[in-house]
Amino acid sequence: MKKYTYTEIKDILKENSVVTVFFTKVNGESRVLQATLSLDLIPEEHRPTGNTPRIQSEDAICVYDVENEGWRAFRVEGITHIEIPALVESESESETQVEFID
Repeated sequence: MKKYTYTEIKDILKENSVVTVFFTKVNGESRVLQATLSLDLIPEEHRPTGNTPRIQSEDAICVYDVENEGWRAFRVEGITHIEIPALVESESESETQVEFID
């Protein structure tokens, strides 16, 4: 299993509108979320305003979960893998392919 760095994950999130993150929570439970940092995909009422002080840590990443419509955080060391959807144009319609990063 590939170990991701904080910087690698942030770069993946910045380069893609939504990625699927598979991780293990501190309590051992497996979790999957549809993560984004794209303001275009975050409802206005959930967008960061800059008024709330945030503690920066490279141990965890805070993302917006588009499926559950809320902010979530996960620990970098708990990630098992990440799926990145890529749109591919075909002759008849768009298809979604998934690139697995392990």
